[in-house]
Amino acid sequence: MMMSKDIAPEYKDFECIKQLGVYQEAFIKLVECYGQELNGGRIIIEDSVYTLHDFDHHCIEIYKIISDVLLDPKRAYSSPGLTKRELYILDMAVLFHDISMSQDIMAKRESHSKSSADYVQELFDNTKSLFSKESQLTINELNALKAIIIAHSDIKDGTVPPEEQGLGATALSKPVPAKSGMIRPKLLAGILRLADELDVTNERLGCRSIEESLRKCQEKFENMKMQLKVEEGEGLLEAEYEKYEKYVESLSYWKNLYLFSEVRREMQDDTIQLITDDRYIRELLEQGNTPPAIARKILKIYEKIDKEWKNIKKFIIDDSSQKVDVKSFFPVSEINIQCGLEEVRQELEKQLFNIYSSQDVTVTNVQIEAVKEDDGEEKRTLEQLQEEVQIIDRNLSDKLMAETKRRHLLKVGHFLLDDIFCARDWIDTKEIVETKAIADKINACFIEHIKKNIRLDEKNVIIGLDLEGALLASRIGMSLKLPFTYIIPVRDQPNFSKKELEVSIKEFDGIILIADVIVAFDTIKKALNEISNTNGINEQELLNKVVMIYSIFYRESNLISLKGLGELKKKTCCLNMDFPVELFRKKECHYMKNNECLALNCRSKNINSKM
Repeated sequence: MMMSKDIAPEYKDFECIKQLGVYQEAFIKLVECYGQELNGGRIIIEDSVYTLHDFDHHCIEIYKIISDVLLDPKRAYSSPGLTKRELYILDMAVLFHDISMSQDIMAKRESHSKSSADYVQELFDNTKSLFSKESQLTINELNALKAIIIAHSDIKDGTVPPEEQGLGATALSKPVPAKSGMIRPKLLAGILRLADELDVTNERLGCRSIEESLRKCQEKFENMKMQLKVEEGEGLLEAEYEKYEKYVESLSYWKNLYLFSEVRREMQDDTIQLITDDRYIRELLEQGNTPPAIARKILKIYEKIDKEWKNIKKFIIDDSSQKVDVKSFFPVSEINIQCGLEEVRQELEKQLFNIYSSQDVTVTNVQIEAVKEDDGEEKRTLEQLQEEVQIIDRNLSDKLMAETKRRHLLKVGHFLLDDIFCARDWIDTKEIVETKAIADKINACFIEHIKKNIRLDEKNVIIGLDLEGALLASRIGMSLKLPFTYIIPVRDQPNFSKKELEVSIKEFDGIILIADVIVAFDTIKKALNEISNTNGINEQELLNKVVMIYSIFYRESNLISLKGLGELKKKTCCLNMDFPVELFRKKECHYMKNNECLALNCRSKNINSKM
């Protein structure tokens, strides 16, 4: 094994290490051995290596977070806080929790916590190992340590049932006897789990050459995907493809570390602040990234942290069986984001509201804090925020944005949208819907959201709008075993079954509309009008029947206001809104010559792609 240089010594200055007392000497010996293993067991990428789960960055940051953010320095290390023995077990759990991830790029993130616990068991069983000689753990303490390590990350490979995941695991349910006093594994697991989630700042970054190597791997992976599409998988080594897919996954984690500069809690306060790196975010804006896209990246991290915090509060802080005032030494009541850029902060507020309102959770305690500035701008009301389109899956949103840019599917120019509107630029959605790998992900995402949010025991019908929406609707309907029909241009109806077009809407309780792109909601309104006319249903009754509206893209425009669209927007979910559009009414179009719109597709009536 390649051994690293000496361990960075600053870990000894953190309170959770200084307070170890008689156990400090043994713990330092363990760090000098296994900390070097974490630093030295690096993964080769091209001509470089990387360790996102090392000791000098990751473990040290966790010790810092435990000492400076999570635990009260005056009360955490005396009754009813942590005993010296509990602190010793916690510090060892930090040291070993990710050790399996430092050895192999193919190590599964889904089950790495169990692999790390198994590694600790192997060390304990090996009487020649330093761990076996120096840790001096009892069997009860070893089992508690393993349970804490396993609980720091959910196991998603199916080997552990959901009820035994995380802080709800039976192995954590009761205090266990220790060499000195008792150990509370659930409490220690909660502290480690939250500290691990909070290590999301640029302090964890290594050298830039590692990032450059990961980027090269991403380019190779994209080439492999193109080859896979052309050759339908022939000639590709599956193991090689999976390896580079792991590198790309690691690159996404790596890039997210740039978004936050600090995790902080003032000692007199009980609120943890995630401080955004506004300098980096400003660079992203200058490079053409939109505030909604940046906000989604930030919230992707925040949501995961906030979810963990809510579980910890439920299983530890508010758990009466703990029989101690945990909050007295673990004084955290909420976690907020602090952002100094107004346009991004407003997007964070809007998207946070959408997230929590869609989960039917009160949001009175969720805050996005400004950095001591008062610009005097009027804040949006909750009523306005409720009338916003929701994004279903931020991971898929990022992939759609990347795919659209990579394949140049955003066509630049001036185009007709319909009989009323024209606009700058349009998205070639036909290419996206007909690309199997992407279409499968879109369908799976919509299907999962429908299963979670719509009662399938009620009589619902799926209606696809235009060609691409019809394609999506048919696949989703077949998967969910729901009836489906289409509303498509008259010229295209001969290509579809007349029986499906004749489905009566009156007999159904709910309508699920599927579109590929929504800009002005004009297509939606026209579809509802057609359904109303052909089925003899009045407008309000029909609107009440609409359960949900799904679209791949939603493009915010400069022209369409919220007025009159609130009911439609509240029921709309999309996968991406990174491509806002400059919209014009045809009668007021700026791009005219001889009183004629200069749209590039004026002479073509057969337009398969959308704005």
